[in-house]
Amino acid sequence: LAARHVIDGEQAGFLMQVLLRESPLTTFGLANTFLGAFCHVSVGKYICSSYIGQLRSIIMLTNIGVLVRNVGTFDEVMASAEGRRDLIINLSVWLVALVGLFVFFRYLMVRVL
Repeated sequence: LAARHVIDGEQAGFLMQVLLRESPLTTFGLANTFLGAFCHVSVGKYICSSYIGQLRSIIMLTNIGVLVRNVGTFDEVMASAEGRRDLIINLSVWLVALVGLFVFFRYLMVRVL
């Protein structure tokens, strides 16, 4: 109920929608159901929040796909030193970015909401 109240409000509704998309605990279908059935969200706001919320995982999966394409299968990535190094660098960058996003979103939730 609190999330619905915030999403329907004008102050931080868009931010809450993006946070709902970023959360690894909610599935895409659950977020769609929640936003479509229980909240009054405009189509434009829904599309923008979905795009921004899913951008991190799209970029991460694309980077991993390019890495595997350049080196070969995942087994070949793990077998070569260069592949392991690139994979560790990719995962480290995304882990730091993920932690940074959660800290930033936490800051926004405390200050804005």
